[in-house]
Amino acid sequence: MEWQGIVPLKSKRADVERLLGPNDTSNPVIYRLQNETVFIEYSSNNPCRRESSSEWILPPRETWNVPVDTVVGIYVLDHKQILFSDLRLDVSAFRRVHGDDDLPTHFVYINDEGGFGVDVFYKDKDRESVDGFHYWPEAKQRDRLCPDH
Repeated sequence: MEWQGIVPLKSKRADVERLLGPNDTSNPVIYRLQNETVFIEYSSNNPCRRESSSEWILPPRETWNVPVDTVVGIYVLDHKQILFSDLRLDVSAFRRVHGDDDLPTHFVYINDEGGFGVDVFYKDKDRESVDGFHYWPEAKQRDRLCPDH
């Protein structure tokens, strides 16, 4: 799955910077745009070394055997009010999991095959408010995971 032409395990830092502009070398890189905040995680200098970041909010935190500065994950925090039902997604293609043990109303709809997830907050039976969108490598790319996975 892609966001604005940026594709996990294919796009590089230079592709992101052409689209969103230069940014610092932190990981993840954070872009604060008018209607959304975008977090981009890149592969590190040592592709299979797990690094920790207190700002990373993209599950699952995995390490990929790809060249340095390859996009490995994208999270888009949407600033607009959107209901999950308005996205008109085929929910049968997703699994619904708790997003945060501390927030019993937070869920993530995950499509493993497509490498896509939607963060939602449950308000009532028919109202789940979208918080953000996850973009991960697709399931068919799992052969590029580091050996510890």
